[in-house]
Amino acid sequence: MDDDDNIIVTEDDNMDDESAELEDTDIDADSDDDEVLEDEPTLTFKVENGRIRGKVDEQAAMVQAIDKILQTERLVYPIYSEQYGNDFNDLIGKNMGYAKVEVDRMLKEALLADD
Repeated sequence: MDDDDNIIVTEDDNMDDESAELEDTDIDADSDDDEVLEDEPTLTFKVENGRIRGKVDEQAAMVQAIDKILQTERLVYPIYSEQYGNDFNDLIGKNMGYAKVEVDRMLKEALLADD
């Protein structure tokens, strides 16, 4: 077995100075892409009867996103971030006056967490 067999080559090891400069330029160019992405419509899958039937955007996509947030309990599913979903189950068994005030706050918090 050669000593060369134990060498691990990373991407950076193969990069020359010219490639590094090009990569830095690409990173700077990506900052302009953020502005472009904000103007593009948000597409999501159109779901009918539990099946994907194409894509939707604008209001239909927003309705779908709101519906999903309202159906998802926060901090239960590891696939979602800690900010995604709602905390409505925390209100079960609480005083009705308290729950009415809190549900309004929780609803706003859940919806504003998703841009």
